[in-house]
Amino acid sequence: MVTDDQPTPEDPTARRQSRGIKLWLGMLLAAIAYFSQLFFANAMVEWACYRGSMWVLHLITIIALLVAALGAYLAWTGWHEEERLVEHDGFDSGNRIRFMGWSGLILSALFGLGIIVQEIPTFIVGPCVGR
Repeated sequence: MVTDDQPTPEDPTARRQSRGIKLWLGMLLAAIAYFSQLFFANAMVEWACYRGSMWVLHLITIIALLVAALGAYLAWTGWHEEERLVEHDGFDSGNRIRFMGWSGLILSALFGLGIIVQEIPTFIVGPCVGR
């Protein structure tokens, strides 16, 4: 039995809120991946230098790139799902959806590029220079 204060599965507001999560994740995941890669790679430099192995630094970068790509995918799918369903819900939020979709794609691309740029010194210089 459903009471008045609980949204039903057919409630368009509840559906709209759950679909909007993809757009928000699309905008934020790449930034979170970028700063996480920066933090964890810098934290692991001592270990990598001591062990003489850089695989963990490369692994951190690969994981960060995958998370940034997931953010781009979520921005893309969330944008297109929202565009299709906005007409059926009766909400006039098409401009917001386009803005968040494009912003998520652009931010994912820029932060993904930043992750790659942070990895370049690992290949050229290595973690043990200056230690």
